[in-house]
Amino acid sequence: MRKNIKKSALWLLTFIKGAAVGAGGILPGLSGGVMILAFGFYEAFLETLAHPKDGLKKHWRILLPLGLGSVAGFWLTSVFLAKIFSLYEKEATCLFAGLVAGMFPAMFRAANEKGNDRSPGPWAALTITTLLTLGLLALFKSGDGVTLTPNFGWFVFTGILWGMSMVIPGMNSSSLLIFLGLYLPMTEGLGKLDMSVVLPWLIGMLAALAALPRVVAFFFSRYYRTSKYCIIGLVLATTIQIIPLEFSGAGELIICAALGVAGFMLAIALGALDRKILSQQ
Repeated sequence: MRKNIKKSALWLLTFIKGAAVGAGGILPGLSGGVMILAFGFYEAFLETLAHPKDGLKKHWRILLPLGLGSVAGFWLTSVFLAKIFSLYEKEATCLFAGLVAGMFPAMFRAANEKGNDRSPGPWAALTITTLLTLGLLALFKSGDGVTLTPNFGWFVFTGILWGMSMVIPGMNSSSLLIFLGLYLPMTEGLGKLDMSVVLPWLIGMLAALAALPRVVAFFFSRYYRTSKYCIIGLVLATTIQIIPLEFSGAGELIICAALGVAGFMLAIALGALDRKILSQQ
């Protein structure tokens, strides 16, 4: 009986994390891959994409609630995104930034758990990746952007970018889509389940998920710690980039700071709960 309760608790916790993954996949400045990595599911996810039969057999108990939660979080965020961000954009952003920041200790533990390489190379890779990503994101933010006419081909492109952001944590597909004027048409179409948007988006996403995992898995097998530190650099740059710097007053600043701290503490608590449940199995 007690064992079943623990299994149910772990399933529910994974579902909730999946919802955060789905929300992170569509919120501006974040990526689903960041959340997958931060929650510790990245290697199971990558292994399943690279070798579906073996991966599903090995990881289905994790991937099922994670996938269901991701679908729920993605759809709900698509439906309510415009309203939430029009009213509480800075507050929501700070909450998610805090949530990601609270996951960095777990990410570094995961990066250091394999191999004996303790050279400065991974730290150099982290620094270079962080600076290059910050520069690229700043370039997108400083530009005036362009407005493309949404059509089948461009919605396939949005799906490809979203799939890439799942496989390459820290890749900020939302920023590029906003820059190109495709972000709102995509989110509105997905939220309304408009098949003229959903179908090409799915085609692009599945194509990216089919093509990239083996390449990423190769680098993980050869350069595990350096690859992990590169990804941490991508996540760090993404998190820094989304933090608001301007506030309407002291009240908004205090609320945003409090939400950032709340997100940080929530991530720490979720990580501790996860480790406790797993240690008792």
